[in-house]
Amino acid sequence: MGQQQTRLYKRKNGCYAFRRRYPKDLLEHYAPARERWISTREKDKELAAREVRRLSVKFDAEMNRKRTEFGIKPLRPLSENDIGVVAARYEACALYSDEQAPEPALSETQHSELGELLTAAVKQRKMRACAPRLRRHPRYCARRA
Repeated sequence: MGQQQTRLYKRKNGCYAFRRRYPKDLLEHYAPARERWISTREKDKELAAREVRRLSVKFDAEMNRKRTEFGIKPLRPLSENDIGVVAARYEACALYSDEQAPEPALSETQHSELGELLTAAVKQRKMRACAPRLRRHPRYCARRA
């Protein structure tokens, strides 16, 4: 699971503050401001975190009221189908970026030199012999000290 965003920031005076960006659909109504900072007036991180959660709920309620006031349609929750589409696009992008930056292959001479070095290391008992699948990854075969 990803780490949850806290929106909790420590100021120079030692007090913690709540920071939140305005939603894109309401940004033009708050221009030129792009975000809201509210002091929690707390120097204790746990108390400030509790206050930030309360302020976050209050901020979300205010943004929903503003959407109604300005006639902006409220955002709907994601359906299972929407989540599947987003996940598929993310996976496709991740796979595409992996394919765009492949690791360079070893040349025949580099491959044979590496094989000779590994064979010599196994013979000198500096490394254990590995399963064929792991021979390409010598760090898995190294003896533990």
